[in-house]
Amino acid sequence: MRNIQEHRSKDFYNILYSLNKYEFDDFNALASIIGKTVIKPYKECQHNSLKFLIEDEKFEEFIYDIDKDTGKPVTFTCDENKLANYFGANLEAPHFLTPVFFNKAVLNKYKTDTSNYTISDGLIRYLDEWDIPFTINEEDKVVVWLGDLGRIPYNEQKYWRTENIPPQGNIEKNFWKQQIEATFIDNILPEKWIFTLIDKVNDKFDKRYNIIIFNPLSEADKLIKSAFMTPVTNNIDEFKEFLIQLCKITVESINKKAIQKYVDSDKLKDEQGQTLGSIGQLEILFKELNIISGNKLIDILRLVYNSRNKLSGHTASIKAYNKLWRREENYSPNWITDSKILISSVNDALNDLIEELR
Repeated sequence: MRNIQEHRSKDFYNILYSLNKYEFDDFNALASIIGKTVIKPYKECQHNSLKFLIEDEKFEEFIYDIDKDTGKPVTFTCDENKLANYFGANLEAPHFLTPVFFNKAVLNKYKTDTSNYTISDGLIRYLDEWDIPFTINEEDKVVVWLGDLGRIPYNEQKYWRTENIPPQGNIEKNFWKQQIEATFIDNILPEKWIFTLIDKVNDKFDKRYNIIIFNPLSEADKLIKSAFMTPVTNNIDEFKEFLIQLCKITVESINKKAIQKYVDSDKLKDEQGQTLGSIGQLEILFKELNIISGNKLIDILRLVYNSRNKLSGHTASIKAYNKLWRREENYSPNWITDSKILISSVNDALNDLIEELR
């Protein structure tokens, strides 16, 4: 038997190469490499999460008021150690719970990157690292507390600062009740409330008729729950995306299989013998069950579905869209307003359905 060893080392590795030779007929050699390599870190931290923990804290200043004498914006740091609070700190400074206002465009970053960010009802969350409460007021402005801005990373603060504006409008009342009065609130944002209402409708139908009306969103569509919002800008493309998502949440989620088990197949066909679409089948189910409030839901779902078809499903036609909405053909729609009308109408119809089934 012969043994050969070679040792190599530097300041960042130490390796021993070994070769053993034997006088056997088969398998007469054995080699091994034993060692350790040290991978040195960068001299400066690059990971955002770690930088947030080890670097000196930085804080952006935000507009929170207008000077009554000069009309100029008034700013202050979001560092909570320099803000007033309910325990007597910094009495001359703005309070931690000072509302700060932003253009709704600040949400674009979070609604488009659904793999990292989640927008729930009144809360933006980045993975498990940070979150910030928010609301949207009647002026379509995003509102957060000054002190909460100091609890997100500095780079995020700088991003929010780009859309920071002087106060416009009031604070949404449910957000105020939840945050200030510590009152349990069912909903803050109408576009997030729809998911709760759908769950409640399903629960009522399941308990009474042993069926659910709306199927859960598919695995590929689950992220809609975070991304779904009324348009940030008065832009037709954003409105089209809103309609597509609203249809997936409602019309395309109608549980036709459950309806077909509950209603005779002949009743689910039109005069030509063709099977009705999902909205038509749901309408028949409501009639069979004598659910009066179902008519309101059917009407608004048809408006949602046909609006999608006029703008997204086929060649887009604003004239055809206006006709559907019973407007002058040359009318110039406000897409943000129309989206609010649709989501509020759907929510109202779902709520009426829930009330009737109590």
